[in-house]
Amino acid sequence: MLSGCWLCFSLLCTLYPATLPLLYGAEPAAVSDALDEEDLAFLEEEMAPEALVSVWDPLESLNRDMFALNDTFYFAILRPVTRAYRYVIPSDVRIPLRNFFDNLLAPVRIVNCFLQAKWRAGAGEAGAFFINTTAGVLGFGDPAQRYPALNPPEEDLGQTLAVWGVPNGPYLVLPLLGFYTTRDFAGWFGDAYLDPLFYTSVNWEILIGRLAVKTVNTTSFRLGDYEAVKAAAIDPYVAFRNGYIQFRQNKVLE
Repeated sequence: MLSGCWLCFSLLCTLYPATLPLLYGAEPAAVSDALDEEDLAFLEEEMAPEALVSVWDPLESLNRDMFALNDTFYFAILRPVTRAYRYVIPSDVRIPLRNFFDNLLAPVRIVNCFLQAKWRAGAGEAGAFFINTTAGVLGFGDPAQRYPALNPPEEDLGQTLAVWGVPNGPYLVLPLLGFYTTRDFAGWFGDAYLDPLFYTSVNWEILIGRLAVKTVNTTSFRLGDYEAVKAAAIDPYVAFRNGYIQFRQNKVLE
């Protein structure tokens, strides 16, 4: 019974991250729990009229229902669990754990750099992976952050598909998975096959449990972001939709 409850909770925590203003991949390298200047960047972009990007939203009614569901999950489950986790686990533990999970995703960034013919960025990501895995002791440390050439803009398959000319497609808000375009969701699914976590577990319970820990640990550095965006917006659904599209567009243009 307890095992089943843990599995359900872990699955929910695993699927939820995209509901926050997070992208698939690493968090900023800042070691403080305070908001850094990039945390709410996509909201500032959404509020600038000249920055608005049109998006096809044929499922708006359904998407709004899913947005409300995700919002409820965040406030009812993920936020209180993360608050307790942050209170119990000091930053000296949470930061190395964040670095470790970030380092594991290096194959995603490396492959997508090369798929976009960004050879120097791909070499930088590969160099960072080597340094952090060795000198950083399996990635728990992040010595590569001191070298700008080893910290290029992060790439994912959604960005790669955009570079290849694939359009955004309809905007989607998926239950617990959060907000995507169909292109970015396809990219997220494809990138999952480059994530070593999907190949290192002997069963789904262990795999989902690991991903749940990663999600809660990541969110512990972002508490307050979602609330700030929601409070600042007249229509939170529109704010997140337009902000997400603009944020992704800027990532493609980097």
